Amino acid sequence: MWYIAHAEPGARIYVGLKYGTTREAFATALNNGDPDKLVHAIMPKAGESIHIPSGRLHAIGAGLVIYEIQQNSDTTYRVFDWNRVGLDGTPRELHIEESMKCIDFDDFEPTMDTPNGNTLAECAYYKVDQFQLSEGDSISNPADDKFSILTVVEGCLTDCDGSLHRAGSFLLNPAGAKGMIASTDCIILQTTLPQ
Repeated sequence: MWYIAHAEPGARIYVGLKYGTTREAFATALNNGDPDKLVHAIMPKAGESIHIPSGRLHAIGAGLVIYEIQQNSDTTYRVFDWNRVGLDGTPRELHIEESMKCIDFDDFEPTMDTPNGNTLAECAYYKVDQFQLSEGDSISNPADDKFSILTVVEGCLTDCDGSLHRAGSFLLNPAGAKGMIASTDCIILQTTLPQ
């Protein structure tokens, strides 16, 4: 999933396909060097999120700070690179054949997600909740025998050792650990394993 931490005016993410795009039309657009015309674009706002299931074509435009939470697969297939070149002046490697096998060609024009209470995303691999804490509030693992990962979106958290963790910090809160305290008003993402 992507959580939008910051978005410049007009910044876009690209997710899914435009309505009616077929595998054949996309393959033709790849050959012509303009598949971006068939990819759905969204102008997200800070604080919004979107789940990106396997098979969903996706790319990040300029002007965004995004927290990405994912199941670790160590697999990325690049089907198009916006006709850019790498630092060495040559195009980066593309994975056309692999990508075409993986793209969900029935995934048309998804929208940003609507939270379910505090829950932003939940799938077989993770659950992400968002909390707004006031200064002095604490946050701990939902279950004592489970760990969680805390992401500081805004504000500061203080851990049990007195260390301060500012926006942009990712913290592993081990099973059985004490809660962390909001040093300021905070927005926190908490990632856990599903039940």
